[in-house]
Amino acid sequence: MEKFICSCCGTVVKNEKDWCKKCGNTDIFCDTIPNFPETKIIPYKIVAILSTTILPLDGCYDVKTLTSIPNITRIPHYIGHPTTKEIVEKLGAVKAPTNLFKGLEQSGDSALCFSIKQGMSTRKEEGFTSPHQEIDITQLDVRLITRIDWEVF
Repeated sequence: MEKFICSCCGTVVKNEKDWCKKCGNTDIFCDTIPNFPETKIIPYKIVAILSTTILPLDGCYDVKTLTSIPNITRIPHYIGHPTTKEIVEKLGAVKAPTNLFKGLEQSGDSALCFSIKQGMSTRKEEGFTSPHQEIDITQLDVRLITRIDWEVF
């Protein structure tokens, strides 16, 4: 079964050429659902902005690389790298009250991960990503990580 879903808010739309009436986004993706009987589709809700894939809780997750950045206004970020932090804050994210990301707790909870593209960080040469490394948004991959605990009735 094919569903066409808004990459920003998870609203189901008519087809991949449609736009989301809820948030105005035009980045629509096709989500092919496994042929389980009575599978419940769980929309996602972005609850955190990260700089790497952090999964401290057991569960089933879906990871998709996005081609556009959804609205992240007022979403808490857990990013320490200064340049990446500056980029997400310019996009509207706010510093989380703590540095500890507790994980995606509910089905449909999502995090956007702004990670430095493979081969572009100082990790290869220095063994870690330098906090002094200057980057711009073109050097970041944006991935949507969603907890997808399937519920079959």
